[in-house]
Amino acid sequence: MQDNAFTPFGPTYRVSGTPVQCLTTNNQNATSYRVRNALAAVSFFSWAPPLANGNAPTISTVTPVVGSAPVSNTVGMVASTVEVFCLPPNAWFASGSGDAFEVTPGEGR
Repeated sequence: MQDNAFTPFGPTYRVSGTPVQCLTTNNQNATSYRVRNALAAVSFFSWAPPLANGNAPTISTVTPVVGSAPVSNTVGMVASTVEVFCLPPNAWFASGSGDAFEVTPGEGR
């Protein structure tokens, strides 16, 4: 990963409950994803690496609950915030809060 400002490598994807793969358009693998919570409430998204067979993975976005089992590959974001995450190239995303997130693949922070 480069230690520079975030540079988009592809389009911004709108993420809802159906898994969507965020691909680049410049033949480079993204090492970072800029994620924006588009809702005015805390929202959770989950991610998964691409499957070897090319199919869409099953992503279950479950809001973590204190005292219950941990939830893998799930991140909560405060309302109307933007963060950059380092995740696997060509990752898949799904939202537990409906049409809540915008995800842009790229490089940097």
